[in-house]
Amino acid sequence: MGKNLKIIQVRKNVYDRSKVVFQGAFYDSPMSNGIITVKVDGEEVKNTAIYREGRDVWTQYRLPGHIVTKEVAIEIEDTFLNTGKIVEIYSTINGETTLGYKDKVSRIRKEIASSMYQVDELQLEGDRCKIRGWAVYDKNIEIYAIDMNGSKLDANVSFSKRRDVEDNFPEIDPLTYTNQIGFVVDVEKPESQKVILMMMADGEAQETLVTLAQDGPYDRKSFSERMHNYMRYYGPKAFALHAVEKLQSDKPKKQQDYTKWAELHEPTLEEIDRQRNATFDKKITFSIAVPLFNTPIKYLTELIESVQAQTYSDWQLCFADGSDNDELKNFFSKNYTDDSRICYKKLRSNDGIAGNTNAALEMATGEYIVLADHDDLLASYALYEFMRVIDANDDADVIYSDEDKIDMKGKKRFDPYFKSDFNPDLLACNNYICHLFAFRRSLLDKVGLFRKEFDGAQDYDFILRCTEEAERVYHVPMVLYHWRCHMGSTSFNPQSKMYAYEAGLRAAQAHFDRIGVNVIMEDGLDLGFYHPHHVLQGSPLVSILIPNKDHIEDLEKCIASIERNTYSNYEVIVIENNSTEDETFKYYEKLKDREKCSVVYYEGDFNFSKINNFGAESAKGEYLLFLNNDIEAITSNFLEEMLGFCQREDVGIVGAQLFYPDQTLQHAGVVIGIGGIAGHTFVGQTPKDANAFGRANSAQDYSAVTAACMLSKRSVFDKVGGFDETLGVAFNDIDYCLKIRELGLLCVYDPKAQMYHYESKSRGYEDTPEKQQRFANEIDYFRSKWGAVLEAGDPYYNPNLTLEKADMSLK
Repeated sequence: MGKNLKIIQVRKNVYDRSKVVFQGAFYDSPMSNGIITVKVDGEEVKNTAIYREGRDVWTQYRLPGHIVTKEVAIEIEDTFLNTGKIVEIYSTINGETTLGYKDKVSRIRKEIASSMYQVDELQLEGDRCKIRGWAVYDKNIEIYAIDMNGSKLDANVSFSKRRDVEDNFPEIDPLTYTNQIGFVVDVEKPESQKVILMMMADGEAQETLVTLAQDGPYDRKSFSERMHNYMRYYGPKAFALHAVEKLQSDKPKKQQDYTKWAELHEPTLEEIDRQRNATFDKKITFSIAVPLFNTPIKYLTELIESVQAQTYSDWQLCFADGSDNDELKNFFSKNYTDDSRICYKKLRSNDGIAGNTNAALEMATGEYIVLADHDDLLASYALYEFMRVIDANDDADVIYSDEDKIDMKGKKRFDPYFKSDFNPDLLACNNYICHLFAFRRSLLDKVGLFRKEFDGAQDYDFILRCTEEAERVYHVPMVLYHWRCHMGSTSFNPQSKMYAYEAGLRAAQAHFDRIGVNVIMEDGLDLGFYHPHHVLQGSPLVSILIPNKDHIEDLEKCIASIERNTYSNYEVIVIENNSTEDETFKYYEKLKDREKCSVVYYEGDFNFSKINNFGAESAKGEYLLFLNNDIEAITSNFLEEMLGFCQREDVGIVGAQLFYPDQTLQHAGVVIGIGGIAGHTFVGQTPKDANAFGRANSAQDYSAVTAACMLSKRSVFDKVGGFDETLGVAFNDIDYCLKIRELGLLCVYDPKAQMYHYESKSRGYEDTPEKQQRFANEIDYFRSKWGAVLEAGDPYYNPNLTLEKADMSLK
């Protein structure tokens, strides 16, 4: 109802500073817009409301225990606040009017003054500091750094795009808005440890005081202010839910679990000793390439010690130093001249990460090259595990491992990333490979060196080029690399590296350009992730097959959502099976009058595989979309999205992202082994909560997807004989996907094809002894048919993750 209108922020309009915007969302309300009334001191004033809905809105305005239905931005003239004292906003929905917002003008003015800019992060480096943030103006802005005495400080200011910020301002058109609103102010720290940022645009000035107290994320509001604002905006009940969620956060528990897990699963001292005495048939040297720039001696020493501790000792450590002083040069000449495996070169100038890394690569003489950052750590058994892969596989061109993070003191490990085996579609969306990464030295002749034009994402660009040329890419499912960072650093505040994400987007685009796939790279559903919008080749016919038994309300909702889609060349084939209601058959008669729809009749007991195979006989399309009758499309371009992936030669199947009506996930891919046979990932979680390094919201390859919404090439459907009719109810879609994978084709999950799934309304559950016995028989059949796959484990999962839950948590 209207009482669930919540105003989240008050600010100026980006394009017209004479207008004040009250921005928020409707919760637990009908999808209709309703009527908005704004009053100042009890007198109604003119307002304009802009509405927006969709997945981005759900994520931005998520509130524990509530469903977001629509975003609203309410504009009034600033002059209305000049003499007023109290602002009230009412909403009227279905004839009921309720108060959604009330506040003092004095507080509103204070909030407006600081709503168009923000400092995100501080990066303290010796006597200098980088202040990262954003400022939204229609005009280009100038930023000055001033000390507490009012004197201007010598500062370097750079700007970048901030799409994450633009998304929070509904009036911004991303196609026409070109302002560089992200900023980095590089300034020498004054004695007071405080800097005033003066932001000026078109004669308007804003000031913010930045205290240079702590490296990492920055929030100018105190904890008490943040809690006060939360209660003010959301009310006491929501505040209580929020507080409980914070207090019961499972992060400390996860950290404790990971510490215990590492103690139990990583090599013992006895195993480490055995590794030191192991011999291999092949004689391989690893060259570890490390770029340096003013690296703290402490961190560099720890990196070197972690390499010297390797249980496989045939290595070379190559340092290329672009520092602006001789501190590191003196350090190496004093400490490491006796170890010929450690090679150091002082560069004439700093050429950035890409250039300095290239200098290190030129020093490398080993058959395999390993990339490492100057302040990170290798597990002592890292090179040994890579050597095991090389010794057993002549085609090992690229090898990568799992990783975790380690705090700045080098003591506490956290945030482990247990990765998929090689997953080309996931890699095209995000550099999930990252660390530890090794490649055959001969690949350099094919792919070339690091490219400076991709600074910020130079390793992502390089990894994409290497995997394109590699004969085989191997994954070691062990944490072999410890990435040093603050527990509150860029990894937890991704907005602070927008320039890197822009470079990553270009790197992913260049990848598809090289392999000849026509895509337009877009920002993904999470910051720092990307999505390939495949350009369609022609407009092939898609046959949409929908089995149905009564429940014509659900069927009509399903078909209506299909008819709203942006792709026009499709046919809908309803496969009738065992309906009993007269209204169902009356609806079928009406359905036949619709140009793209037809009904075919399958006579026999319910058998999902037989029904769909029967329907496919009537299909004329080059592509088959298998769709449940309890599906309702959210995104209007879902067919274009899925078809774009499916047109690729290496893809056989494409699945969608499915939601329950409460906007939690019902399907985000299928993992073989979850629950004993196969299970959906992230069931019951919101996309925001389903973290797992962005996997819920990234296009990627999976072993299977659900046939509740599954697009397949007709040619591969025919080649594998359609669905296995022995599997009438259970796992027929999983079986179909595995058969397609045996052809060497990929099964892709597309998170931008989004649907509601009301899940099995039409057929019910296995609630009789006969149905339960049939289900058990089909499980036994599946196990006997795919026993080797079940035993080997899902290559797109990780053996260190649980099969008992769907959240990709530790085993």
